[in-house]
Amino acid sequence: MIEALDVLIDKEPVGTARSVLTRLAAHVGEGQRLSSALAQQPDVFPPLFVGIVQSAESTSDLPRAVARYIGYETRLDALRSKVVSATIYPAILMVVGGGVAAFLLGYVVPRFATVFQGSRHPLPWATQQLLDWGQFAGAHTVPLLVGALAVVGTIAWWALRHIRSGAWWQLLSVIPGTRPRLELLELSRLYLTLGMLLEGGLPITNALDLARSVLPAGRRLQVDGVKRHIEQGGSLSAALTARVRHQRV
Repeated sequence: MIEALDVLIDKEPVGTARSVLTRLAAHVGEGQRLSSALAQQPDVFPPLFVGIVQSAESTSDLPRAVARYIGYETRLDALRSKVVSATIYPAILMVVGGGVAAFLLGYVVPRFATVFQGSRHPLPWATQQLLDWGQFAGAHTVPLLVGALAVVGTIAWWALRHIRSGAWWQLLSVIPGTRPRLELLELSRLYLTLGMLLEGGLPITNALDLARSVLPAGRRLQVDGVKRHIEQGGSLSAALTARVRHQRV
């Protein structure tokens, strides 16, 4: 293992990857297990990968375990790309439509409001409300512009916060029509993770503990319920069926 890490270090230029490998080699050289060395860098190696390595160390099946994890990440990336691609079109429609509506309400309507201001002809209620808004926006342009910038800044901060925390699916869920696709992504990720862990020889309860780390908080509670059902002597199929019925109720 130390020789393999040394080879990887020699192939990496100076940078973050080389620093990570150097720390791994130092910990392994001190006599620590590879899983323990990986766990000391949680910002680089996810708990799922650490758990897979830890289970493979006891069976001397580390190469196959790493290969399974690579295949798992490849399939998951492909699925994630399909979901993101499916949400791009409605996201573009929302952004472009919102921009056009803001331009019309903030610039065009106030200009037309001055034209119809002196008209004595009665107007429909909706048209009159729109013209009243145009007059209001024309008289309070600066406060409305500051408020709009504050709203845009708040939305951008909220979006960046979710992206950095890894909860990007919650950000995409605000787009109409994306929630079913995101639920499919969550369940597919759970099934792929469980399949990979069970193929590696982990008991079902340990596999569920590791698989829950790739799910959002709501799904983790459901996985905990499945685990409790199995620990009480139930089967996996019965536990999943019970969760589905409970969710429908």
